[in-house]
Amino acid sequence: EVTLDPDTAHPQLYISDLKAVTYKKMSQEVPFTEKRFRRKCVVASQCFQTGKCYWEVDVGHNENWFMGICQDNESRK
Repeated sequence: EVTLDPDTAHPQLYISDLKAVTYKKMSQEVPFTEKRFRRKCVVASQCFQTGKCYWEVDVGHNENWFMGICQDNESRK
């Protein structure tokens, strides 16, 4: 189970229940943090070092979406 870190979320990505992300055209007001992405990204609050992981993703009827992985030191710019 993945818990999203709202301090990393781009202002146009709305986090609900720390589990779901919704994109909206209007940016929300969020405090500046060094962890926050300038690109439309959000990361989980936990890290995975070893083992196998999988995620089930519900994208609804959206045709355009992306999912990926990154290292902890990923550029926020």
